[in-house]
Amino acid sequence: MEKISPNGATQALPLASGVMKVVSTLRSVSSTACWRRREAGEQLLAGRRLSRRNAERRSRLP
Repeated sequence: MEKISPNGATQALPLASGVMKVVSTLRSVSSTACWRRREAGEQLLAGRRLSRRNAERRSRLP
């Protein structure tokens, strides 16, 4: 392990904050993408349920 001098620590701080900013933006982007994907999945499931109901109705008809 290297010994970190006070100067090195102060240099590392802005870098760490920059990394945190990037991580937070990535997280927000991924969360919105996840939400969109979840909504699309729910719509897909709803469509499947509807088609299943219609199929049941068709099978019940003589």
